Amino acid sequence: MSHSDRIRFRSPIVPWRHIRSDQLRAFHAITRPAFTLVEMLVATGATIAMVSLLGTIFHLSTNAVVVQRGRTENDQRVRLVETLLRTDLNGSPVDRTSGLTRQSRTFRVLIPYSANETRAPINPATGLPASPDDRRGYFCLSENNPHDDTDDVLALTVELPASSAERFCGRTAGLLPDVAGNYGPAAGNYWPNQPEFDDCLGSPNGAGSATAAEVSYFLRHGNLYRRVMLIRTPAAPSRPDDPVPENVAGAPLSTIAYGPSGTRNFWTDFDYSAIFDPAGVVSGVRFHGAIDLTATIVATTLLNPANRWGFDSTSAPGTSLGLPREFVNNGFIGRFTQAETSASNFGYPGRVDVACPNPMAGSTALLLSDGAVTAYSDGKRGGEDLLLSNVLSFDIKVWDPAASLGPDGAPGRAGVDDDGVNGIDDPGERGAWGSDDGDFVDLGNAAPYGFFCAANCRNFYFGPNRFDTWGPNVDVDGIVLEDNPPYLPVWAGPDGRPGIAGLDDPGSAPGIDEGSEMGTPGSDDFMPLIAIKISVRIYDASTDQVRDATQVYSLAAQP
Repeated sequence: MSHSDRIRFRSPIVPWRHIRSDQLRAFHAITRPAFTLVEMLVATGATIAMVSLLGTIFHLSTNAVVVQRGRTENDQRVRLVETLLRTDLNGSPVDRTSGLTRQSRTFRVLIPYSANETRAPINPATGLPASPDDRRGYFCLSENNPHDDTDDVLALTVELPASSAERFCGRTAGLLPDVAGNYGPAAGNYWPNQPEFDDCLGSPNGAGSATAAEVSYFLRHGNLYRRVMLIRTPAAPSRPDDPVPENVAGAPLSTIAYGPSGTRNFWTDFDYSAIFDPAGVVSGVRFHGAIDLTATIVATTLLNPANRWGFDSTSAPGTSLGLPREFVNNGFIGRFTQAETSASNFGYPGRVDVACPNPMAGSTALLLSDGAVTAYSDGKRGGEDLLLSNVLSFDIKVWDPAASLGPDGAPGRAGVDDDGVNGIDDPGERGAWGSDDGDFVDLGNAAPYGFFCAANCRNFYFGPNRFDTWGPNVDVDGIVLEDNPPYLPVWAGPDGRPGIAGLDDPGSAPGIDEGSEMGTPGSDDFMPLIAIKISVRIYDASTDQVRDATQVYSLAAQP
């Protein structure tokens, strides 16, 4: 011990003024008390609380990022569906802003053909007769059960302008030989007029292209599908509207590999719309082409439902001929998927026999298991038509101008005799031109009023839960006379008078513009379908989030 330390401990009382600062610091270091147990517990608890709070904040922020990412992904997926729907449903082949051509539906003025139609109805948007160019192909909606939002189907034909650089693309295969057994011209192994060369690339590549297609949307087992079937656009310079593959002499190429004695499955090799045609030059497959969009007297026209993708073309009239195969024995399928149509025993459209019955026919017994048709389980093209998964509902509603009275509470325009019959504001004026009436409804609903309620269905063999643009010479129910479309709404039209205003229309009761003239051929009394509302609900399992997306799509044909 140093001398100074001995002085400090020997003298119990030392005046503060005599203690040096270093001695004072040493004294405090020796005499400072330790932490108590209570202080230690308080400090530890505070530390744990802070760590727990930081962990909670980190968890919440991380979860928020995950949820936001899930919402963003869901939004992107829904936007993809909405973009495809908007493109397919577009009714104007020319963009009015840019002047550029674009994809559009082929049936633009959605006034269905009436049975044995001889005079085109007036297009209310233009005041002129609807052009045949605006009523090609088809547009079809299936509501099925109005109380079920998972069994709706949208099917239509779409096209791209011939000048467009874009094309609908799909799988194809080469056809050899022709019906005479020849294997192509001397300069090569393939005849050029066939789907393999419609993409104009000049060499076999297993891919085909076309300017038109059948498109269908349907939901099954939580998966939303978009099936595209190409309508052949031959690249051959001669007979461009004839879809039959031919050699240079005009003789059909053989499709025997896909026929009754063949070994191949057609929709494994081709993404083309085709029909079973046993009466054709080459028995079996017949491709659809542009001629089937327009010619109403051609046996294979797509205006006739029996000739479309997913519809029954082989059953007897009045059984299921001309009806879509949307159900099997134990559930809804919408349409067959690409996985199913590429199964080895899916013989249609090449062969229809006892061993390979037509899957589109309602009499062919089929079963579902886990969302797949069990009879066609070995298909090799699964998922190629899948658009969106984890979908809870896909619901389509149509705009019905007569479904409600609107804000003024009166049929048509309040205080106006909109149709020229039965006085002012009578029930027949519901949905009159220029009124505030209307609402979005399910096809075939049970309401007492409306153009698209079940009570106004004209064809119960095909309806009442379907809308179809039809054709003028369709007979699928077995009755000699042509069939009516399921719905053909009639009203007084823009001129406010039944029939042709100011005329005593032929076939009506005596008098001018009286009630029996409603729906006179060539008049403006036929109402087009102008809008639909499509709602899609999807579920994201990673975030446990449900996303609802509803869009209204205008179907009005823009001049």
